[in-house]
Amino acid sequence: MKVRKIDHIGIAVKSIEESRGLYEQALGLKLSAIEEIPDRHVRVAFFDCGETEIELVEPLSPDSAVAAHIEKFGEGFYHMALEIENMDQSLSHLAGMGLKIRGGVPTAGARGSKIGFLNREDTRGVMLELVQKGETK
Repeated sequence: MKVRKIDHIGIAVKSIEESRGLYEQALGLKLSAIEEIPDRHVRVAFFDCGETEIELVEPLSPDSAVAAHIEKFGEGFYHMALEIENMDQSLSHLAGMGLKIRGGVPTAGARGSKIGFLNREDTRGVMLELVQKGETK
């Protein structure tokens, strides 16, 4: 498995519109994209922060995983995303260590990426997202 870099840090928020001022005005970060991901019932906003981005994740449905996270823990840190070279090789490597992505298969993520989340129970309490850029299959 080859991790290229930390792709982004996900922050769970109730509202992107109410939260983005902190990142744009107080921190001076530039909004690079806002996108809805209907399969995950979320809307995301990305802010440029050097090589890494900050992603605000807003639930679009009360039964989304992000809504459940906010209900349990409140707004705040949600996940750390690692950009990887090859999803299939990475999943094979992780399976050999007894780790699996939630749902069993990668899914389509923001901006045409292929993503998979590891369970926080298996990663010492940190939800890790694997991101392979430019692929949704």
